[in-house]
Amino acid sequence: MRTLLVLAVAASAALAWDWQFESVDTSSSRLDPQLMGSPDGVLHFCYYDGPQREHVVHSFYDSTWHREQPGMPQWPMDWDTDVGPHVEVGVCVAAASTEPQYEVWEKHGTTWTGDSVPFELRDSVFLSFDTSGAPGIAFGPGRFQPYPCVYAHRTDSAWTAETAFVSGASRFLQHMVHTADNEPCLFVSFYEIAVRYALEVYRKQGDSWPMTTLVSGERGGAAFKAWASRPDGGVSVCYSFGDEQTPGQFCYRELGHAPLELESAYVFDAAMALDEVGRPHIAYVLGDSLVCVWQDDQSWHKSAVCGAVGLSLAGIAQSGNRPVVGFVDSLDHVWVARAVPSGVSERDVRSVPGSTPTATVVRAVLLLPAYGEGRKANGELLDVYGRKVAELHPGANDVRGLSPGVYFVREAQAQAQAQAQSIRKVVVTR
Repeated sequence: MRTLLVLAVAASAALAWDWQFESVDTSSSRLDPQLMGSPDGVLHFCYYDGPQREHVVHSFYDSTWHREQPGMPQWPMDWDTDVGPHVEVGVCVAAASTEPQYEVWEKHGTTWTGDSVPFELRDSVFLSFDTSGAPGIAFGPGRFQPYPCVYAHRTDSAWTAETAFVSGASRFLQHMVHTADNEPCLFVSFYEIAVRYALEVYRKQGDSWPMTTLVSGERGGAAFKAWASRPDGGVSVCYSFGDEQTPGQFCYRELGHAPLELESAYVFDAAMALDEVGRPHIAYVLGDSLVCVWQDDQSWHKSAVCGAVGLSLAGIAQSGNRPVVGFVDSLDHVWVARAVPSGVSERDVRSVPGSTPTATVVRAVLLLPAYGEGRKANGELLDVYGRKVAELHPGANDVRGLSPGVYFVREAQAQAQAQAQSIRKVVVTR
């Protein structure tokens, strides 16, 4: 029997959030976008630019996004990124197309340096820095591949490696993090078709790798969706699972504690960041909405960020103790959504069926979501007198030419159906 707590979202008056959208990049195509926040608060958005055949890192400082091409090997194999002490951002990337050889690239200040990993890496390569800023890599096994799972770590300039576990083709390495106690943790899913599934955590202690099973069942499936190292030395995870008895659940769990159900549905895409005391901020895609939930000292809260049709979630980070959500839209444009105080009473968004709240505060760009297949209607931007000041289209709309102030978005379908609730107020700022 599973012990499961159910999330109760606060519905009392509290400082709620609106979402301010910023365009990071609007050119070319992206593969495997990843948003992270370094310990000093700098945001990094990393992805592989397909047409340009290069890895790109955008870093936010001095109130603007700076694009860099560090000169890494131009090969879009399995790769991973991380941030850590004394390291602005690091990338583990394939060194060549003909051999499973990888390199770790690290940014210190304004300088990028690359270091070859002297091992033959397999599928599912994950990078994590320990508390001293030294890189560790976990690799293999990939899905349905009977490779051992190996952990490699660099001390000074020397790399060492050890086998964490050996199994058949039923285990799949999903990620790896270092705890605050410098213990590497491996997150592994176990799956035997139509027989059994499980989620396992392997945590190095001395010379051994004891395993803990978080959830298991028969004739179903489960997967880790997000993970984070806690300030107290523990680990927090998010995962989804479902079987014949449980159609789908999305849970948050601190290892050693009972899981908390966030959604009674199977969530496919999620990300998590913890604040300085270990309180979680979690972003995930549910239906056609991008959602963020967070915990304060008293309770949990929930906010819808924007519509999620065609959206690819890239991660969540902390900036000024507020969440920043990264994503790529259906037009392949890179965005971040920053939480900003709204000063209005908070509502549980699940009490508004079908609603997709969007930002009320915008700067430079107004994002008009597409609300489903066949409903990608244009819209109009009206001033406070009801006069049309701009035509809007799904996706990014440049509003830098407008004077700061209050405006209203009216979608084309609302004009035809006279739906007052489809007219939304926005505040344009500099």
